Amino acid sequence: MTHPADLLPKNRANSVPEPRKPKQQEEEITRPKRIVADLMLNKRMLQYVLSKKL
Repeated sequence: MTHPADLLPKNRANSVPEPRKPKQQEEEITRPKRIVADLMLNKRMLQYVLSKKL
């Protein structure tokens, strides 16, 4: 029977994940913040439009 680790390349079979690069880490943090900011802006614009129409 084949062990799952045997399916990995030999240099990665027992290795720990590579540390993230600072730029990649920063991007992972800022992307959700940008999405939230965009959603807040969309909410405000929608509320403004609805208040003018009613």
